[in-house]
Amino acid sequence: MTADPLAGDPSSIRALAGRCTQVQRATSLVGIVVGLSLVALVGCARGAPEPAMARPQAVRAEAIRTLREAMRLSEQNWPGLPRPAVNECSSHGVQGVQFTFMVTVDDPTAPADFSRAVAQHWQRKGYTARVSVDRGEGAAGTIYDGTVRKADAPWLSYTAGDRRLLLYVDSQCADGDPHDFR
Repeated sequence: MTADPLAGDPSSIRALAGRCTQVQRATSLVGIVVGLSLVALVGCARGAPEPAMARPQAVRAEAIRTLREAMRLSEQNWPGLPRPAVNECSSHGVQGVQFTFMVTVDDPTAPADFSRAVAQHWQRKGYTARVSVDRGEGAAGTIYDGTVRKADAPWLSYTAGDRRLLLYVDSQCADGDPHDFR
């Protein structure tokens, strides 16, 4: 027969107090585990934090470097650096600004060589390059359309034929209002 802890036996009271302390510790441990689980679940439900958008000056400068790099791949009668078109864009649901540079060359030399050089150059740098060839008839002749893409980098596209070469570079989307750059 066990002693009644309320009868005043000190050893029974100590035993009861010990069991209460163990129950309190176990309850606290369960509370901590449940709390941490909730924090983890809420964090996962929100997803990873969205990356910060780049600064407009940085993406514009990177687009200019890309344009100049593409122009150095082929000897053409390249014009000077154009003013960019300023566009609205969005990244991860946030509105921003994007810069598009376009250069035109009339009567380009060796459009097929230009197309091949651009694709090979950027593929070596980890970009995805796609080229389509339209072997047209008449004055248009053969047209090479190409795109060069990589995440978190300017995108390049071109149309090159015997009569004209158009080269475009689109910057990444940056934090900012397009109206501030027009």
